[in-house]
Amino acid sequence: MSLSTKSQLGMEIIILISVLFLGSIAITTASYLKTIDYSYSVIGLRASQILDKTVERINTVVFEGDGFSSTLYIDEYLLGEKYNISLSNDLVLISFRGNIISKEIVAKSISGILSKGKNWVSNQNGTIIIS
Repeated sequence: MSLSTKSQLGMEIIILISVLFLGSIAITTASYLKTIDYSYSVIGLRASQILDKTVERINTVVFEGDGFSSTLYIDEYLLGEKYNISLSNDLVLISFRGNIISKEIVAKSISGILSKGKNWVSNQNGTIIIS
């Protein structure tokens, strides 16, 4: 084998290894981005479940009428992450990872603050009290 043939073979091997290396980087990056996308989907779904449960409980207290009350438990963490839940006029809001989701409640008069953990929701003469 001549020197030029050996040099060409060496260059081809280096190019092949470089292409394989770049391909593995591309596959790893795509896999990582897909994992992040999945994580956002799962946390968004769980936030929606907490929101639905909260709105459903408040609306039930409204529909059942004066004197009805119920316990509402709101998870402390959203799949291990911190989040905020609050009331704004006739909306329940959940904020997480820079996102905000909301859902309307039927109560026109509401008093109190939603907090994580145990909440007592009661209907007193059409006013919903959260404590």
